[in-house]
Amino acid sequence: MRPKETILGHIVESLRLQTDEYRGALHLLRNAPDDRAAQNEVLRLAYNFSTDALPLIALFMSICDLKPLVFWCTVDKQWAPHRAFASLPWSVLGRKESMEDYRNIVAGARNSVFHHLLPFEATLEIDLRQVDVRAEAIRLFAQYGQKAGSGVRLKDQALADVLGDFSRAKQRPVSITFWQSNLSLMEKASDLALGVLDALILVHEARNSKGGQSGV
Repeated sequence: MRPKETILGHIVESLRLQTDEYRGALHLLRNAPDDRAAQNEVLRLAYNFSTDALPLIALFMSICDLKPLVFWCTVDKQWAPHRAFASLPWSVLGRKESMEDYRNIVAGARNSVFHHLLPFEATLEIDLRQVDVRAEAIRLFAQYGQKAGSGVRLKDQALADVLGDFSRAKQRPVSITFWQSNLSLMEKASDLALGVLDALILVHEARNSKGGQSGV
């Protein structure tokens, strides 16, 4: 059996590769905090991990719950991601220790960089009281479920709709300390994946060996 050619083997290889890439990008970012390319790479890899790798950890835990032998073969590696997760700077961020908040932190930091083209850091509100804004009609009592277009319709409604489409990403500043702690979480998750792979291969080989002996 070739472990690296299994589905889980490919997953383990991908996790370790992305963790190595994250480590390298984080090293560059620590040395040059204004390096946008390094920052983008850290955010990209952290986001991928939060969306793809965390469900894998839950899957590994389920496997361990169903297969006690796999549990005991990987018990040390199971606690490591929990400790790394708890070591994230939750109090500094003013967040509670939860997977949902973790995903929100990473996604928010990513969105504030990747979805923030226009140079506005705050919501703009323009006083129109001194401007002659003409309305054409008021639409009331629309059929339930068909409220689009209800309310006041302006003379230049199409222009108002276009202006209303502009938005800005919510600012989620995250310190380098968080991204450094996140590296430990990614490393421990990779170690757990490898541990589960090794345990499953061990069980597979033991069963094959037992079957061969019984057939002799």
